[in-house]
Amino acid sequence: MKTVLRLQSEKFKLSLIAILLPTACFLTYYFHAVLGTGAVVTHFYYIPSILACLWWKRKGLLVPVLLAALLILSHIFLRVQVPTLNDYSRAFMLIVVAIVVAMLSEKMAKTQEALRESEEESQNTSMELALGLSEVFEALKRISS
Repeated sequence: MKTVLRLQSEKFKLSLIAILLPTACFLTYYFHAVLGTGAVVTHFYYIPSILACLWWKRKGLLVPVLLAALLILSHIFLRVQVPTLNDYSRAFMLIVVAIVVAMLSEKMAKTQEALRESEEESQNTSMELALGLSEVFEALKRISS
């Protein structure tokens, strides 16, 4: 049951990223080619980047790297203008934010795993204690009878 839910969750995640990436491409085209500006474009890049890094940790870094390349290459392909220092700094910041999210996501996953192991260990210990107490209780019953 857990594996079915996990597969459905993974399909949802992939579907969402598959929708957000073409949307980012379209918005890049729209802002660069139609409106002639690039200032707002990178705001739309953070959502898929953060989600990908949150869900897939280091593997999710592929999404912000692709989007950063799109930001820089869109100037060249759309022949709008030459990428400026501002564009390079936005691409760099997108990747930095993604790396931080991926690192925090990995740390969070490790902490959750440690908590799960600790919970299992405490449950085993409490079961052993309960079993020992029931044996002592039975022994006391035999002695008192």
